[in-house]
Amino acid sequence: MKIKSQNLALSIRQPFAEQIMRGTKKIEYRNINTNILGRVYFYASKTPHKKAFEKMKRKPGGFLVGVLVGTVEIVGCKKASYGFEWKL
Repeated sequence: MKIKSQNLALSIRQPFAEQIMRGTKKIEYRNINTNILGRVYFYASKTPHKKAFEKMKRKPGGFLVGVLVGTVEIVGCKKASYGFEWKL
């Protein structure tokens, strides 16, 4: 059974939250499945993902943290070899 979202929020670490806002990140990888479909708020976590910043050749500090930064629609979820892919 799929659950329609209602005032739910998803915490995403930077720089991934920024990539979602820009529309360049369309898949969120999680260890758990979700039955939630629909629009949810997303929150930029206060803890940055340091390796992702290194890979981008950027330093933490240039993106919003600790706040709601937007909304995203979860349109699907499927099992992957390393967990689950939440399609945004």
